[in-house]
Amino acid sequence: MESYRSMKMIKTDWKFLLVWLIPFLWVVARLITAIKG
Repeated sequence: MESYRSMKMIKTDWKFLLVWLIPFLWVVARLITAIKG
């Protein structure tokens, strides 16, 4: 039941997650390019 609740919460907060995910992916891409040189 708890997993269903968290899934429902993720569905309602998908816009918030998207806003948080874009800068995170940008940072990851920057790290990858920095490592590759």
